[in-house]
Amino acid sequence: MKFQEHCEESIRLFGKPFEEVHRWLDAYAQLIDENGVIHFNAHHRKHRHHLAGANEILETMGRAAYEAAIMHIKSDLQSGGGLVEGEDLPKDEKDYIKKGFF
Repeated sequence: MKFQEHCEESIRLFGKPFEEVHRWLDAYAQLIDENGVIHFNAHHRKHRHHLAGANEILETMGRAAYEAAIMHIKSDLQSGGGLVEGEDLPKDEKDYIKKGFF
């Protein structure tokens, strides 16, 4: 999902956009090449799209932000066909890679 789509989903489900959550989760999503051109980095998700990342949000931003983070992670991992409905989220970066998302 794109940033705006995550914000819209959060508004629909939680009543506010949680922009700071989505920015933090996708902080590694952009790569800048030698010409200054920005490219999407699909492998960025391994860094924060797991329970350890969501728990960091819980500690720094609170419970509501954590719920938005979990939804963001599920939406992204399910949209790529990698995470099956009902399957546990990866625990951390190593588990993310072990599950084959990277």
